[in-house]
Amino acid sequence: MTAFGPSGSSDSFVQAIPGQMPRFCVPVRSGFHRRVWAPEPLELVPLWPSAVWHDDGMAQTLPPVGPPSARELAALSRRDPALGAARRRVAPFPNLPRKGEYDSHFHALARSIVYQQLAGAAARTIHDRVRALTPGPRFPNEREIAALADDELRGAGLSAGKLLALRDLSARTLDGTLRLRSIARRSDEEIIDELVEVRGIGRWTAQMFLMFRLGRRDILAPNDLGLQEGLKRLDGLDERPKPKELAARGEAWAPLRSVASWVLWRLTEDKAQ
Repeated sequence: MTAFGPSGSSDSFVQAIPGQMPRFCVPVRSGFHRRVWAPEPLELVPLWPSAVWHDDGMAQTLPPVGPPSARELAALSRRDPALGAARRRVAPFPNLPRKGEYDSHFHALARSIVYQQLAGAAARTIHDRVRALTPGPRFPNEREIAALADDELRGAGLSAGKLLALRDLSARTLDGTLRLRSIARRSDEEIIDELVEVRGIGRWTAQMFLMFRLGRRDILAPNDLGLQEGLKRLDGLDERPKPKELAARGEAWAPLRSVASWVLWRLTEDKAQ
């Protein structure tokens, strides 16, 4: 038997057994894999850190998640010394996704909808009121949201638009149009394309989901005003860069654009600048 990839780890790998079809092993939890028969012929492709097989027989490598290594961070600093110096001055990049922050993918997206265009305290109050509409400490799941009356949700403080957005998110999750249970097995752009079909979810919200819920490490949202302000301070610019300028500047930060984004956001907290 030949294994392509790190056997016994949390990474995916391919097992090639003489006389048998190759088996693709998908991580389900640390140290454990689910074996799936892979179509022939098997083309050896990089399967780090994980990959999925598509119907056409092609394996797709998924972006890495989890905290970057010291070597990766050092390489980022060499590519952009100014960013590297700033990174050493601000709070370290967190281990994303943070465990326990959300009940589920559905909750993470629902919370994003509730918090849109509201100050933190007001948004938190409405979020907690919606959470209190069902028994237990968890936020209502898609079935519970679908079962709640409009008057109950509006009474918790949801606007008409956010009510419609939660209804759409719930309906798409229930009918399988939005496949949240397997969403982590898709590429960044595939996830964004799927999420922006939901009412009330735009590209920025989808990018924040990728970064903070799925832990994707190469996410940059050029339209984010905080990132634009952060780059203005990093480079000593007279005005905020345009989204295209930020995106172009960020090419040097790949594949750790989430780390660069974190640094830029933290720079905006420096009152001395």
